Amino acid sequence: MNKARRILVSSLSVVLAVGGLGWLGDAAMATRTENAISQQVKQEARLDTTPNVNVSGFPFLLSYANHTFSDLTVGISDITVPTFGLVRSTTVLTKVTVTNEQMSSGVLDGAKAQLIARNVGLDGVSIGHLLGITDLDVSNPYNVSPAGGNVSEAQLMGTPEGFDKPVTVQVKLRLSGPTFKMTPTELIDGPAERQEEIFKDFTLEFDTNTLPMGAQASYVFLSGGTVYFQSQERNVTVHMSDLSPIVAKPEAVPTSDS
Repeated sequence: MNKARRILVSSLSVVLAVGGLGWLGDAAMATRTENAISQQVKQEARLDTTPNVNVSGFPFLLSYANHTFSDLTVGISDITVPTFGLVRSTTVLTKVTVTNEQMSSGVLDGAKAQLIARNVGLDGVSIGHLLGITDLDVSNPYNVSPAGGNVSEAQLMGTPEGFDKPVTVQVKLRLSGPTFKMTPTELIDGPAERQEEIFKDFTLEFDTNTLPMGAQASYVFLSGGTVYFQSQERNVTVHMSDLSPIVAKPEAVPTSDS
């Protein structure tokens, strides 16, 4: 190896080493901030489990310098809620303006957020519990976009009481004010002569204020076999209670075994 090549290889090694150390330092700072926020949310919301916190954006030092989190997500995979059983719950804050002290302490009281979106997800087990169908499977119907609004669609397969094998229906997922309505629209697989009975078995309605999101849902959508409900609030001053993945009215308070 000639001298010029040795110098080039040496220089590249130094650059890679410095870059690697920089990446590790950046990741460490992001992790510290996420852990600090997670502990503060757990304490404020009096949660039995530590929520997952993710601050998006790389490098994190850029967020630190700009005093802005592009997205901050706080979530719990499974928490038990009356009526619904186990649910998935996340709170996502978008474009959060923070100080250096707030980043290091995890206490975000007084920060400004462009948007707070709360999501509560009910999977096949939760929806099956509400319907009384223990083997319910929820999926996207063919050629239906998962994009949400006040109306979405899903395909359900399960064995209602009185049937000896699963049937499959397509349903419409609709929000009408605070009320969620799941209405069968097509029998995909099952005895045609029992369609009326099947449609009744797969019909569901409830008040979204009873979900642990602190407000009625404004969006419903299907993703990965889970029906998600979402509420939104724009241009808010953040309080630590806003970061909790569980923001409930009394009827939706999680049970003690969560």
